[in-house]
Amino acid sequence: MAQPFIWLEGNDMLVSLAGLRSSTMASTSFLNSSTGVRVTLYDGPTTGATAVINNRLLSYVAATNGIYRTVVQSTESTAFRRGDEGLGVFTVNHSGMNAKFYLSFSAQLRRTS
Repeated sequence: MAQPFIWLEGNDMLVSLAGLRSSTMASTSFLNSSTGVRVTLYDGPTTGATAVINNRLLSYVAATNGIYRTVVQSTESTAFRRGDEGLGVFTVNHSGMNAKFYLSFSAQLRRTS
């Protein structure tokens, strides 16, 4: 499942989708090793905003139960500034199974003491 997240301004960020199942019919099988899991990140709360990261492939994390990840470098995500709202749209296209998940996020500033 995708979980709400905070984007930390100026940091490399890990974007992930966890626990992806092979079916919506109460399947106990995880979808492992798919090459059809992608994410688009928008610099606003809707898909009408500008896509900062477009259709980025998430890689399967070996020996996990349906976990997919990608890294977004801080230099790629300069549009996300403290107080901004954004939207992550995760798409899955695998052997006739199609899914789309929408996840809002907010940009924050990491503080150190």
